[in-house]
Amino acid sequence: HYPLRRQRQMCIRDRRRLADGRLIEVVSDPTPDGGFAITYSDITAQTAAEAEAASRAAMLRMALDGMRHGLMLMGPDRCLRIANRLAAPVNGVPELEGRVGEKFDEVVREQWASGFFGEGAAAEAMYRQIVGYDRSQSILYRRSLADGRVIEVGSEPTPDGGFVVTHTDITDLVRAERDAAARADILRQTLDSMRHGIAQYDR
Repeated sequence: HYPLRRQRQMCIRDRRRLADGRLIEVVSDPTPDGGFAITYSDITAQTAAEAEAASRAAMLRMALDGMRHGLMLMGPDRCLRIANRLAAPVNGVPELEGRVGEKFDEVVREQWASGFFGEGAAAEAMYRQIVGYDRSQSILYRRSLADGRVIEVGSEPTPDGGFVVTHTDITDLVRAERDAAARADILRQTLDSMRHGIAQYDR
């Protein structure tokens, strides 16, 4: 019994699953006179709620990481709340997922400093334009990077005063659009060079 009495001189917290399925938390706290007090709390509902919250968080993370877009959620203080796995490579900023709490302006400054926007005055102008956007409004634009990629950037305000930023690599789409436009131009030149008049009618 001596080891048991010795343990009771410190706080002891334990959980017990009862035969009826309930989960009970047992807490032993020492008292000033050398004794101890034991409390029993039914935490079945609390534990179920915690498990449900953890499950929803895990599903949200899987959904975010399964997207084909880089995503950053910024709070009303312009600090990062969450980022998915594609946010870093599309943004040119390493380990963005683990940098919760970092200011949006600092992330953009890091992009600029790393040469993500290119070099010179044009890169600085892009940096200042991005941090100066009114994030209470919807924003959608395309950005051509120094490595030849084309990124579509969207920004949408959130109800709490923050905003969501998405980055999508649309390089292949832009190439296809340019190729289609070039083919259409060649066809137009070919038709205009013919010695025949052509008129096409729909059904």
